[in-house]
Amino acid sequence: MEILHHDVRAHNVMLGINCIVQLTNFETARPQSGGKSWPLKDKDEILRWTAPEKDSSETRYTSECDVFSFGVLLWEIVSQTRPFDKIKNGREVFKKKILIGERPNINMHMKDGHQISVASDNYFKIMTEAWSQEANHRPSMSSICERLRNIFHTNINEDEIEYTENPSKENDITALDPLTQTTTSENILTSNENNVKSKEEILLEKARQYHDAKDYSNAWSIYNNLLESDKGNAEVKFMVGSYLVHGPPYCQNNDIDKAENYLREAADDGYAKAQYLYYQLLFNKAGKYLKLAANQNYTEALYDHGYHLYKGTFERRDPAKGAESLIAAHYQLHNNALGKLNELEKRYAKEKKLKKE
Repeated sequence: MEILHHDVRAHNVMLGINCIVQLTNFETARPQSGGKSWPLKDKDEILRWTAPEKDSSETRYTSECDVFSFGVLLWEIVSQTRPFDKIKNGREVFKKKILIGERPNINMHMKDGHQISVASDNYFKIMTEAWSQEANHRPSMSSICERLRNIFHTNINEDEIEYTENPSKENDITALDPLTQTTTSENILTSNENNVKSKEEILLEKARQYHDAKDYSNAWSIYNNLLESDKGNAEVKFMVGSYLVHGPPYCQNNDIDKAENYLREAADDGYAKAQYLYYQLLFNKAGKYLKLAANQNYTEALYDHGYHLYKGTFERRDPAKGAESLIAAHYQLHNNALGKLNELEKRYAKEKKLKKE
């Protein structure tokens, strides 16, 4: 059920276990489909986060109002202060600032004239779109979430790269020996190279964790981005391909043609899971085209389709339809159709007898 929160601000956001963000205080929330809003206890303060269209009590609260508040919340996260903190009265903030289109200062994040990063640019773009004066200019909440995920996954903090410290060389006599100094330095470099994880490796680990936790939206976002930055990774190709095969809830839409390309590449790279899934795709495709050819009364296709219908190879077993297709092939002078039908009927009768026993 979709709900309208009515009070989206940092005050009502908590960090749970593993820094999972949780929105709290649903006291004023109501279903989006209907019902009246509860009276707000702290209305004057909440007005700092309130959308301008709510200047009239007759205006119905919408999801766009929550989006506006979320835009202000994004500013709070960066600024670590209340919006328009120097103005003590929230009602005054609403009348003198929000209603006339003024918003908190977005340049406060810049220091000494330094340029902000691309990630920050994109972040502030989302923020300013969310708090647009016109409700119909604000992005949907699902769109905002997707864009924020993309910012996170494509701008992972380098501090997350794990380095293994070199063992102390203070008591190692080879470190002081001029004859072994070059070798020692090379060993140190090799040790670093072996212990440093690339951004792609870190992201791939995160994607696996999201997938195992059934958080397919986040997993898909990372796998999709990795496909561009790490094109040679067979596991990434397999995961993108398998998500595209299944569609929701793994990704928004299934796309068998794209999936087939990624799975074929991963299969050719020797990835066993991709080889098996690619085989399944080809198997299903074979059944589809065999049926299409049989529907056009192509003799060889009628024979093969009848045989596989009888056995239940590509679809549910249907001896009656299988027999029809084999007889049609026989009437079109297929040499083996009648013999194959007799063979299958005997085998089918024997199987039925064994089941009864």
